[in-house]
Amino acid sequence: MNGEIVFTGIMRNLSAEEEERQVLATMIDSCVDPIVVISTNGIIERCNPACSRAFGFSKEELIGGNISMLMPEPHASHHQSYINRYLEKRRHPVRSNSDLSNTSHVVGQGRDLVGKRRDGTKIPLFLTISEFEVSSSLSARKGFIGIMRDMSEREKVIAIEVEKKKSEALLKNVLPHHICERLKAEEFHENVQIADTCDDVSILFADIVGFTQFASQRTPLQVVHYLNKVFRIFDVLVDKYGLEKIKTIGDAYMAVGGINEDPDHIYKIINFSLEVLDAVNMLKNERDEVGELRLGIRIGLHVGSVVAGLVGSKRRFFDLWGDAVNVASRMESSGIANCIHCSKDIALVAQKYPDEFIVVHRGAIPVKGKGPMETFIIGRIAKRESISLILKQHEITQRRESIEIHKKIEEELFRNVIFSFGTMRTSLVSRKMALAGFVSFFAGVTVSALFFTCKTAKP
Repeated sequence: MNGEIVFTGIMRNLSAEEEERQVLATMIDSCVDPIVVISTNGIIERCNPACSRAFGFSKEELIGGNISMLMPEPHASHHQSYINRYLEKRRHPVRSNSDLSNTSHVVGQGRDLVGKRRDGTKIPLFLTISEFEVSSSLSARKGFIGIMRDMSEREKVIAIEVEKKKSEALLKNVLPHHICERLKAEEFHENVQIADTCDDVSILFADIVGFTQFASQRTPLQVVHYLNKVFRIFDVLVDKYGLEKIKTIGDAYMAVGGINEDPDHIYKIINFSLEVLDAVNMLKNERDEVGELRLGIRIGLHVGSVVAGLVGSKRRFFDLWGDAVNVASRMESSGIANCIHCSKDIALVAQKYPDEFIVVHRGAIPVKGKGPMETFIIGRIAKRESISLILKQHEITQRRESIEIHKKIEEELFRNVIFSFGTMRTSLVSRKMALAGFVSFFAGVTVSALFFTCKTAKP
């Protein structure tokens, strides 16, 4: 009777164990992540259907195979040595637990790795390994359970995010920061319209003097190398003073301040201009295969109201339009090499800092579409003498140009008179024409002489 009771109890325990195994097997098979159970020899003892789907092997091919079949080299060749080293450390604990964890950092933790499918392609995985030891009435087993998660979708998301960040960084190199933020808010939709009126914007145009002749004497690589060196300096200074680069046109550079509503934008664009002059003057001392880089730069400044916006469908660009832009361009084109030529509004701000800037009244110059405008030259107070020297040299150059113009007028008039004598006939009409030619010649010479006298007279 007692034996029958014991037998019944054993059968119930076996039934409970079997039921537990079935529940566990069902849970493993229904899991969407690949799961493998391997022995201490690396042999796959069990796997779920998700493992077959992920790696492309059938269940029959996986069961009894070595776990290294799911690994790319060199991990496949060394995997068993990893297991043996781990088990050895477990049997003979050394110095400290930290040493153990360093040796077996995979077990009990998760990490990213790469698996290998049947066709040889690789699959990104997140692997978690747990060690187990099971003792039953029949046997005792040790092994490892590996749970893997296919990270292909995550890798795609990460790749998309990386590309998105690259695109945003590229866009910020082309467009002002506040425009990029507005485009980002609109999810960079190609039909986004951006047009703003800015009432107080300082505008700079800078142009390299003598660049055409410089470029004609050098290879394309040398020309691009020099421009890249100059404009990189400009870009660094733009960031330093919180300005916005608008564009480069050939050897010309355009930048603005005040787009971001900075109250000190005029002061900053003046300092930017002065540092640009210093940088270009330093480059003048350099040499290349042709000779010294004897180039100058003209800078024009103005402040006023503009319309700013984003235009185009391909290679969209940000630009400014308005009378203030035109005046700033005229300030540059009518300026003096290695000087900052500006309008009265810019000069008034510079005069508020007498310890930093020197402001020289240049006088009224004709500006296309505006008529005569009072203009000024700005420099550093520490370089007062150099500003005066540049202005004197410019005055001497203008006088030389006036002399050349006067000579050309005289030569042209003289050729006209000679031509009149050569075609003159004896008729009364011909004599009258000759007399008119003489009168025109002497009148032209007289007018030219008066013009030259006025130009060269000191004020």
